Amino acid sequence: MAMDKAQTQSDMILYAHSNHNPGLLYKLIPFGQDIDRYLADNHHQLEVQIKQAAEFENGVLRAIAVIRDASVAPSKIYHAELTMIKSDASPTGYTMSKGYICHDACVLKTKPLGFI
Repeated sequence: MAMDKAQTQSDMILYAHSNHNPGLLYKLIPFGQDIDRYLADNHHQLEVQIKQAAEFENGVLRAIAVIRDASVAPSKIYHAELTMIKSDASPTGYTMSKGYICHDACVLKTKPLGFI
């Protein structure tokens, strides 16, 4: 269930970005934050596959994803840790509040970190 939610969120973000739909995009991610800047700087073809996810009592959803940049040959592969929080304004029920590329191994934190 958590993996499906995280995959749906990622798919909708990429759909909104590639179809130049800022109205939808900014219901799914915060305007002007790291994720927004990453998408703006990476206009190329991205694919996201959620590999692991967990949902917490406080409504936070965390996931580990494999991101494939298909705009270069050979494709570049990145691993990322994603954090989503509940949002009534989002069609998925979540906003992706944080996302970062892991330079070492990504580890899904299984305990809530408190304030996010």
